[in-house]
Amino acid sequence: MAVVATGLPPAPHHTPVHQRIVSLLTGGALTISETAAYLRLQTSVCKVLVSQLLDGGHLQVRVPAPVGLLPDAGADRPSKELLEEVLSGLRALRQ
Repeated sequence: MAVVATGLPPAPHHTPVHQRIVSLLTGGALTISETAAYLRLQTSVCKVLVSQLLDGGHLQVRVPAPVGLLPDAGADRPSKELLEEVLSGLRALRQ
């Protein structure tokens, strides 16, 4: 799971570290471990700070889609593998 800034600026009561997290995540999504590494924080400390920013609406969590749900390159539909798995599941239900 990755975290990304929502665009809501940090509040005046946020610490400089909170502000650095929001600034870092404004450019794109990172995991908490990556964020901690960039800011040279312990992961547990970063989790608490990110949690506070999530509660305030400054950050949001994004869960990446499983590879099987991603469309084929250039297509506007699910992958062939996913469709085959669905078809196989439907056939198994019929039996």
